Amino acid sequence: MAPLQNSLPTTAPISRNGSSEPEKGHTDVMAIRQSPITPSRSPTIPAQIGTPPNKMLDLRLFHHYVEMTSGGYLNTFRNGIDQSTNAVRATWFNWIVGLAHGSSNLMDALLSLAAFHLRYVNAGDKAVADAGHLYMTRAIEGHGRQLREGINADNAEEIFATSTCVAFYVSSGRHIQPGGEQDLMHWFQPWQGMRAVLQSCWHLISNSDVKALIHQEHTQELLHPGTHNGQDQPIDTFNFLIDDLAPFEVDPETQQAYETSVRYLNKIYSSPENRHILKFPGIVTKQYVDLVAAKDPRALTILGYYFMLIIQVEQIWWLQGAVERDFPVLMNDLPEMWKPRMVWALAEFERYDDLMLGFSSN
Repeated sequence: MAPLQNSLPTTAPISRNGSSEPEKGHTDVMAIRQSPITPSRSPTIPAQIGTPPNKMLDLRLFHHYVEMTSGGYLNTFRNGIDQSTNAVRATWFNWIVGLAHGSSNLMDALLSLAAFHLRYVNAGDKAVADAGHLYMTRAIEGHGRQLREGINADNAEEIFATSTCVAFYVSSGRHIQPGGEQDLMHWFQPWQGMRAVLQSCWHLISNSDVKALIHQEHTQELLHPGTHNGQDQPIDTFNFLIDDLAPFEVDPETQQAYETSVRYLNKIYSSPENRHILKFPGIVTKQYVDLVAAKDPRALTILGYYFMLIIQVEQIWWLQGAVERDFPVLMNDLPEMWKPRMVWALAEFERYDDLMLGFSSN
């Protein structure tokens, strides 16, 4: 596999209007890199570089996406990560960046994610924050238009890749207005939608490395949802959430929804680097999602402990702030008789609040 720094295409990307010329407002990065520089006997040095500000912003955001995905920002968390995890990241990075050079929707989505990360690093950068919302709005609109027009062999990989970026954005709750009505379903809807997109695109995805990666990850979840490193003995840390569940109390579909979601919590908790944590909303059954929507107490307690696991994984920057906002909403929806089950989660959130308070006072 080619090293990350050499993974960018060697040809100029297709512009947003389908021509080989860059569209206004977007920098043709490859063209800049490959333009021949011919010396002149009497060079004229301009007083200033006339690159439009919006093109400079595009270039800044694309560079930041590459950095945070394969460079310095990721290196911060590489200590202790096994080579297989790095190989997964490299495969995904090479594929999605390669696709983005020929897709305006996907490029908008990547630039938006970069903008949101820059805002996380520097909350006071209003221009970047505005750009992030603009790019994601445009990506979602284009993505929706492609889905309405239909999935085919030419756009299947682009549509699936864009759906993953949109899912990150929507699951973070960044679209929720401050003070607006809180809805916990934003944790599940984008991932359920992405799974439906993948099912429609699967037979049209031509990249064998990515297809093998998706198949491997999905198969591992099905074969070992509650074990760690192939151990035969299942992990039962969160079984206290269903130990009192009698088979006659609920229908078989509901019982399976509870049990599978708890097994995935066990797997997340026992896995190195909590590497399975992002999969939970997309892997739980539709019945479990319906139970959360109905504010079923047992389903909410399971979700509450998923929130607890998220705050323990600091490197998921796009989810920081989301669980702090939604955990009180969940507790408010939980009947009083169920709240004693949340003692462990409540203690972890209090510890996390104290830790954040300590950071802010330094």
